[in-house]
Amino acid sequence: MLKSMKLKSRFICFIGIDGSGKSTLAEMLCEDLRTNGYSVDYLWLRMNYLFTKPVLLLCRILGLTRRPIVNGRKISVHEFHRSKFIANVVQVLHSFDTFLHFVVRIYFPLKFTKKVIVCDRFIYDVFADFAIEAKNKNVFSKRVFKMANKMTKNATLLIIKVPKEEILKRKPDVIDYDLDYDLRYNLYEDIASFKEMNVVDNTIELAEVYQKVKRVVVA
Repeated sequence: MLKSMKLKSRFICFIGIDGSGKSTLAEMLCEDLRTNGYSVDYLWLRMNYLFTKPVLLLCRILGLTRRPIVNGRKISVHEFHRSKFIANVVQVLHSFDTFLHFVVRIYFPLKFTKKVIVCDRFIYDVFADFAIEAKNKNVFSKRVFKMANKMTKNATLLIIKVPKEEILKRKPDVIDYDLDYDLRYNLYEDIASFKEMNVVDNTIELAEVYQKVKRVVVA
C-alpha cells in the first residue's frame, strides 16, 4: 500500500502524566499509520524490570516498598528516598534494563525492518518515577539520565499537557492511586519545558488535538 503519510521519524514517543490522554492519542496514531500502510509496534516501556527485580524484592523485605490496597486494587509505593544507595542502584539497574528493552524492541526493529515504533511512555516517564521514589527532582541532571536519554536521540517526542483540574474532572481516581500526584504533575510541567519536547495541548476537541499530533510527527 502506498504510504501517504511521510514521517519525520519512525520512532515516536508519547510522554505525559496519567489522565493526560496520551494513550488515546498514541492509539489513534497507530490506527492511522496502519491505515496508511505502515507496520506499527505499540509499546508501553515504563516498568522494564529484568536485573532490577531482585533489588525490588529486597526493598519489599527491607520495608522500602509498601503494597497498600486502594479501592480494592493493590499498588506499589517505593520509598527509596530513605536509602540513597538503594535509590542509585535502582536507577542504574532500571536504566540498564530499559536499554536492553530498547535494543531488542526498538533499535533492532528500526534498523532491520520498516516498522514504526510508537511508545506510550519511555525514558522520561521512567525518570519521573525515579524522581518521585527518591524525592529528588534533580534526576534529570544526573549522568545516568544523560546517558539513558541517548536512546531518544532520533525520536519524535510529544508531551501531552492538560491542566491538573481538568485531569481530575476526567479521571478523578488518579489521585487515589498516586500518592504523589501533585509532585508528579509538577515534574511533567518541568519536562514540558525541555527543548526537545513537542508540547501538545489536550484541552480542545479530541479530533483537533489529534491533528496537532499529526502536524508534529508528519514531515
